[in-house]
Amino acid sequence: MEGETEGRDEGGAVSVEVGCCSRAKGSVNEDAYLVHADRGLFVVCDGMGGAAAGEVASRLAVEAIGAFVSNGA
Repeated sequence: MEGETEGRDEGGAVSVEVGCCSRAKGSVNEDAYLVHADRGLFVVCDGMGGAAAGEVASRLAVEAIGAFVSNGA
């Protein structure tokens, strides 16, 4: 699917499809997601298109939430 993002499934049988319906050709998808199905946690971080390093911000947010949850939250 065009615009598919990267993500992780931390457990459970979850099917995730993420995409973008309209985007300028050559642009970067800045979104990130995290799935902790066993905890009922589904996170989507929307990188701010056009802002500097939006893909980095969304990835760092997903990683921080994942680390927090993995540490017993």
